[in-house]
Amino acid sequence: GEDFACWWTTARLVLSGQIMTVFDFHAYHHVQETLLGAGVENKEWLYPPHILPWIIWLGLLPYLVAFAAWMSLTFAAYAFAVAYKRPRPLLLTLILALSPSSIANIEAGQAGFLSGACLIGGLRLLDYAPTAAGILIGFMSFKPPLGPVLFLVLIAERRWKTFMAAGATVIVMIAISIALLGVTPWLAYFAITTHAQQIMLNAKLGQFYQYMMVSPFMAVRILGGSLTAGYAATVLAIIFVAETMGAGFKSTNSPRLRADMTVSGTFLIFPYLFIYDTPALSAVVLTTAWSEIMREQNGVARDFRPWQAAVLLALWLLPLGIVPLAKSGLPIYPLATGALLFMQVLWAKRISQTRR
Repeated sequence: GEDFACWWTTARLVLSGQIMTVFDFHAYHHVQETLLGAGVENKEWLYPPHILPWIIWLGLLPYLVAFAAWMSLTFAAYAFAVAYKRPRPLLLTLILALSPSSIANIEAGQAGFLSGACLIGGLRLLDYAPTAAGILIGFMSFKPPLGPVLFLVLIAERRWKTFMAAGATVIVMIAISIALLGVTPWLAYFAITTHAQQIMLNAKLGQFYQYMMVSPFMAVRILGGSLTAGYAATVLAIIFVAETMGAGFKSTNSPRLRADMTVSGTFLIFPYLFIYDTPALSAVVLTTAWSEIMREQNGVARDFRPWQAAVLLALWLLPLGIVPLAKSGLPIYPLATGALLFMQVLWAKRISQTRR
C-alpha cells in the first residue's frame, strides 16, 4: 500500500497543525522518511482539502493499523453498495474482495473502494432515496474526475433533488474544511497541486504512474502520440460517450442500464484516472455477469454473445495486467471500456425493441 503513506502522513500533519507542509513536496517527503523510514517512495498528496477532516482519524493510529482499518472500512462500504439486495450477497462480496481491481487498490493503498462506494451507491439510490444519493455523489467530489458525467446525467434526467443534495454536500464539506483548516490550503491546492497534476499528465513518457493510468489520453501517449494527440483522443472519447450514452438513454428507462452506462462513460472522458480507481467499473462488470448467471440458474437463456463475454472477462482481469501491457505498448483498458459502453447501448436497444 505505497500510496497509503500519503493518506497517513497527511492525517498526521493535519493533527499536528502542519497542514501546509503537504504542499511543500520536498518537506513532505522528508516527513514521510522521518515517519516511515528512508526507503519510502516519494509520493505527493494530490486530493482537494475538503476530504482532510474526514481522514484525520487515520493519523491517530499506527501505520499498519490505520492501513488495515482504511481498507476494511472502505471495502465494507463498497461491498455493501454493490451487493445489497442482490442475490447471494455474501458470495458476491467474496468475489469482490478477490477481484483484480480490489487487489490493485489494496496494493496501491488508495481510495478506490471509497470512490466506488460513493459512485455505485449514489447511482443505486437515485430512485429510492434521492437525497442520500446526492450526499454520496457530493462526497465523491474528493475524486473530481469521477463527477462530470454523473452530474450531467442528473441534469439530463432532471433529478434536481439529488443534484441539489450533491451540491449542498460539496459546499458543506468545503465549509467544514475551511472552518477547521482555514482557506490557505485551498489556495495552495489550486496554485500548487493542480499544477503538479498537469505536470504529471504532460510529463515525458516513461514514468511508472503513466502506465497505471486507464484513460484514452494516456493510451494514445503510450502508443507514441503527442500531447496534442492525447488531448484530441480525449475530445473524441467525450463525443463517443455523449453519442452512445444519448442513444442508450433514449432507448431505455431502466435505472440499472442507465447507471451502468454512466459508470462506463465516466472512465472514458477524463485523463486523470488510475488502475486503483477501477473497483467501480469492476462492480458493473461483475453485477452484469452476476445477473446473467442468476437468470441461467432460473432456467432463462443467457443473452451474452461470445464477444460480449470476452469483453467482460477482459475488463475483470485487466487491472492485474494494465501496467505490464502498457509497458509492452498495449494500453487496451480504454478500448475494453468503450466496448462495454457500446454493449450496454446494444442491450438497451434490444430491450426497447422487445417491449414494443
